[in-house]
Amino acid sequence: MMKKLMVALLAAVMIVTGVAFAKPASAQSDAGDFEAAVPPVDSLVMCMLERGYSYRPNSDDFFWASLYYMLGIYGSEDTRAVVEDDTIAFPSEVVSDYAASLFTQYSGLPEIPASLRESIDYDAATDSYVIARGDAGLSETVLGEGTPCGENSFLVPGQIVSLEDGSVICEFEVILTEGEHMFPYTVTDLLILS
Repeated sequence: MMKKLMVALLAAVMIVTGVAFAKPASAQSDAGDFEAAVPPVDSLVMCMLERGYSYRPNSDDFFWASLYYMLGIYGSEDTRAVVEDDTIAFPSEVVSDYAASLFTQYSGLPEIPASLRESIDYDAATDSYVIARGDAGLSETVLGEGTPCGENSFLVPGQIVSLEDGSVICEFEVILTEGEHMFPYTVTDLLILS
């Protein structure tokens, strides 16, 4: 019974969200589906909401905090990860793959800031990063239709929606740029609106 209620609630949220992001046919872009961009966008928005950050790709603290969310929530599904009860270990190439989706101008892994060394540890012997496992929580990131805003870039509206009651936790806009990385889009900028 609870499962049916949850499915019905999710369906209602998707319908309402689809209506909220609907545009006239003449105004819709040919951007396609941004579903593959949800993991990096969700990780960034959750990091920004929970830690009070703005999107600052040049900040080592923001870089690693965002990457921590991305790896902790989505990394356990990667076949290259070594998953333990409380931790996940990632070869450095995996960490680079995920970082490239969070930051369009990504150019390499900076040193882990002292403030995050309790959550992220680098093992030089195996060239891997070990983090505590994360929890996806009870929300969903929903992306709307994209509007072209530059070469291979799209301005995409989005919402974080509660899975408990369907309420909108926050609204944001993200600029996604097509790339040739693990994910088809990278985040160029992100602004939380409410």
